[in-house]
Parts: sequence; structure tokens; C-alpha cells
Amino acid sequence: MPKILVVEDSKEMLSNISMLLKMNGYEVFEAEDGVSGFETAKKQLPDVIVSDIMMPVADGLRLLQEVRREPDLITTPFIFLTAKVDRRDVRTGMVSGADDYVSKPFKSKELIEAIETQLKKKYTKDKKFQEIYKTISSYIPHELRTPLVAIFGYTNFLLEDYEHLEKDDVMEMLKNIKTASSRLYKTIEKYLRFNDAELMVANKKGTIAQSRLQNLIFELDAIPEKVEKLLNSNSQIIEIAKKFKDVRNFLYLGRGYNFPVALEGALKLKEISYIHAEGYPAAEMKHGPIALIDQHMPVVFIATNRGTYDKVQSNIMEVKARQGQVISIVTEGDTQVKKISDIVIEIPECDELLVPLLAIIPLQLLSYHIAVMRGCNVDQPRNLAKSVTVE
Repeated sequence: MPKILVVEDSKEMLSNISMLLKMNGYEVFEAEDGVSGFETAKKQLPDVIVSDIMMPVADGLRLLQEVRREPDLITTPFIFLTAKVDRRDVRTGMVSGADDYVSKPFKSKELIEAIETQLKKKYTKDKKFQEIYKTISSYIPHELRTPLVAIFGYTNFLLEDYEHLEKDDVMEMLKNIKTASSRLYKTIEKYLRFNDAELMVANKKGTIAQSRLQNLIFELDAIPEKVEKLLNSNSQIIEIAKKFKDVRNFLYLGRGYNFPVALEGALKLKEISYIHAEGYPAAEMKHGPIALIDQHMPVVFIATNRGTYDKVQSNIMEVKARQGQVISIVTEGDTQVKKISDIVIEIPECDELLVPLLAIIPLQLLSYHIAVMRGCNVDQPRNLAKSVTVE
């Protein structure tokens, strides 16, 4: 039984489409916006996705872009539901890799025929090509992947469905294929120039090898997925916020690349919750901050298992010896720091250079939840301005 994912913000329309598809022998999954639609698509791996193009939360265009970046969904047929006034958006969707569209109001037969057409194409495609395409796409950075998918998707639509198109549509598609091709060329050129320049300088200085640079590029491309995973710790951070929402002071400590994370964590807490907070290099803890530590002082350590890991453990033990309450940001699976901390928040494993991109997220969430629990306006903190008008 073919699986169809229907994404539509109108509950009445969603119900009607689902009923129609079930009556025609399809297994149907429903979502009311692009965010939940993408999560459902990753979980259920539907044979066809049918989505409204205009939705208030993460519209169909955004959903399509996310789907075409996901290796397991990149070849899944995607059909837009659109009003006739949305033709410009339809063209944009085709650039991003959509397979077809059905204009509202539509007859039941039109939607069923569109789905059946895409199912036939899906099942008759060369399976080997699909696997190769998925594998290659999973390693291509997003900047290259989007124009590549645009060229494939738009060209296929133009060649296979030209009978549905008017002359203006054809000319628009050709123009957009040219634009996507130009973008792909420029992006590849940028990557080549970046790599060449970095390697030339790094090789002369003897500070980095080509394999190291390539690894950093792949690590950076994986950051969005790790951020999404990290956001699942939100419920834990809410519980931490409940415990510390009434304290009067916070201390944030980090070494090396993590010192700026400590500064930012302290800054965010003080500016939206009005709790006094200071960020310090952990190496300078003995030169002042240690005098403030007692059982009422929560101390946040960025203690990931890279670089100065052993030295940060030593700092934590000094704080514990003075009855300080230790909250540690650690690498996923860490056991050593967990033994000597009161609370640990895990972040996914990543290169030392990229740790700040992940470590700052739980600190920002902690500041946010503490501020909300204290009744502070997190959108308009007192005395702060978005721009500087006087010096």
C-alpha cells in the first residue's frame, strides 16, 4: 500500500484529502505545517509528499528544501497544492526540486492522477541511480546540493511535463535552470578558491594538512543536525532553571575556545534575567572569582573532552572543595566530569574548533527559561537598545 504524506494547514482540507486518498487505497499520514511535516517524512519515509505551498508555519517551499537535503527523502516525489494566484511560487518550487503541482480548487481525479503518475515514475526509476544519488548527496555541502537538486528537478519537470506548461512557464524555467547552473558554478569555484588559499597559507605555516581542512568542512556541514539533536535537551534545562531561578549570582568558566562561550553565557543571563553573572577564563579562577565561591554560587563549566580537558577537571574539583554548585557542559558520553559535577548537560561530539557553536545553545536556553520563570520580558529586556544612538 503506497504511503502518502499530506501537509495542509486547513484542517477541513486536510481531512477531505486524507479521506479521498484512503478511499483510493493509500496509507495516509497527516501534518498541519512544514515543521511537523518534515519530522513525519523522516520517520515514515512516504512514497509521495503532497503539500500546500502557502502555510503560516514553515510553508511548502521550506518543507521542500528540507526534504531535498535529506538523503533518505531526496528522490521522494513532491506535489504542491496551490491556488492559481501562486504561480510564481510554483515556479520557485520547481527550481527547488518539486515534481508536480495541482491547482485549487481541484477535482478528485486530478490529484489521484498526479499521485499515480509520480508513483509510476518513482517505481520505474533506476534503483541504482537512486542509491548513487542519495550517497553522493549525503556528502555534498548544502550550498552545492541545493543548486544541483534545482537543476535535476527543474529539468526533469520541463522534459517530462512540458505539455502542461505555457510558453511563459517554459521560458521562466529555462531562465531559472541557467540561474541555478550559474550559482552551482560560482559556489564550486568559491569552494575551490577557499581550499586552495587555505591550504597554501596553512601548508607554508605548517599548521594544517589537507585532510584536516577537509574534515573541518564535513564537521561544519553536520552542525545543523547536531543542533537539532541538542535542542531535545530542553526539558532537562527547564528543570535546571527551576532550581537556580532565584539565585543572585552565576559564574561561567571556560578555557581556550570555550572562554568566549563563558562570556556569552554570562552576558545572556544578566541581560534577560537580571541576575548578576560573570564570565572568566578558567585558568584565572584563582585570581579573584574563587573568593566568591560558596554553597550559594552556581558555577557553569564548559568542560568538553578536547584540549584543556584535564585542567578544567582540576578547576571543577577546586570549586567542589568550596561547596560550589557545578553545572558542566560535557561531550556526549563523558563519565569523568559527570562524577565530579552536580549537573551535566551533554552536547554532541564535534571538533574542538566547532564546540562553541553547540556549547552556547544550552546556556542560551538556560538564560531564557530562568528569565521566563522570573517574570522577565525576554523580548524587550529593560534598558537595552537594538541600536546605539548616542556614544
